[in-house]
Amino acid sequence: MKYILKKSIILVLTFVFLILLFKDPSISKESIAKSFSLWTNNLVPSLFPMIIINEILINYNFPSIICSIFYKPFNKIFKLSYNGTYLFIMSIFIGTPANAILLKNMLDKKMVQIQEINKLLYVCYFSNPLFLYNMLSLIFSNKKTVLFLLFSHYLANFITLFLIRNKYQSNTDNRIKIESISLSKLLPSAIKKAFNSLIVVLGVISFYLLISDYFLNTTIFKGLLEITTGLNSLIINQSSSKKILAIIIINFGGLSIFTQIKSILEDTNLNFINYFKGRILQIIISLFLCSTI
Repeated sequence: MKYILKKSIILVLTFVFLILLFKDPSISKESIAKSFSLWTNNLVPSLFPMIIINEILINYNFPSIICSIFYKPFNKIFKLSYNGTYLFIMSIFIGTPANAILLKNMLDKKMVQIQEINKLLYVCYFSNPLFLYNMLSLIFSNKKTVLFLLFSHYLANFITLFLIRNKYQSNTDNRIKIESISLSKLLPSAIKKAFNSLIVVLGVISFYLLISDYFLNTTIFKGLLEITTGLNSLIINQSSSKKILAIIIINFGGLSIFTQIKSILEDTNLNFINYFKGRILQIIISLFLCSTI
């Protein structure tokens, strides 16, 4: 019954959306054009090089080196296993939703307990730092504000992890081994992955921008749907609450990111409520941190 109701709602909304597309196609045309412009000017220059750099760092086991250094303090402070520490550190490097693929692979291979993955769902969201820096620099002229917003986004996840440290405790020290490949093989693979990721991002931005333009064209609604379009709308926003809106948008991440995460982890029986609890905690902590400047 629940499945039938859900399917019916999706079909009704799809038909409503289809009617709106035919009723006013100019909005659709303008939305798609904005999506391509936003993608070309803001996303490709920041995401493309970061994906390549991350692939190189991962291939040469840089996260493993960092993890070897920080495992003991992470286990003591945050009660994470070695592999749980690796997942958290890797999430910082590869960002979201790419880290969801790693979560799924390690869970399938029983390298981490499902209880620990449920704990990490609170803190699994990390936005690309170069992307955030570029977008925030367009919104705020004060570099101190830009850097502090960026810093608070990451620090809030560490604080959240500390607050939930006792939800699951592990002392498992199973080490991950990664076999490196030559740079000549790695580079083409990394470039292909970067382009594939960017095409998916373009499609997601276009879809959610269409929805917001047709239904409720406001900054906060755009941001709750998709982070890029939300931040982009803040560039011309002269509201005194611009910083607060930026904090909410950055730390919530958008339903588009959650959709991608859930699709990757669909058959894992994870508690996705933890993801939203984590986003709320991250927003509250970031607001508190940023109130100091």
